[in-house]
Amino acid sequence: IVMMGMGEPLANLDSVLSALQVASDSQGLGISPRRITISTVGIPAAIKRLAEHHTPYQLAISLHAPSDQLRDRLVPVNRKIGIAAIMAAADEYFQATSRRITFEYVLLAGLNDGPKHAEQLG
Repeated sequence: IVMMGMGEPLANLDSVLSALQVASDSQGLGISPRRITISTVGIPAAIKRLAEHHTPYQLAISLHAPSDQLRDRLVPVNRKIGIAAIMAAADEYFQATSRRITFEYVLLAGLNDGPKHAEQLG
């Protein structure tokens, strides 16, 4: 199961967690939490809440840019967040769950696909 694409899952975290509880419960769908991914643009407070939940869901963060300057253009909500805050919350999630985090990055020709962008991701 992947939670993404119809709004920001972490903006509605309580409902998402309720639905995923049913999906993972043996009396529900019985899907292992390790086979469930929550994809987000990166809302630090919600990522921290998810970490406190201590259920090992996969976390995927839609990054799409190596710098705040470019990410502000590609993901406008970044203006309120910033990559540093997202990375700090992602680290907290990793520390709490020991689950690797996937960083999603759509390559856009001439915009975020150059060697300098790859170096900045370094």
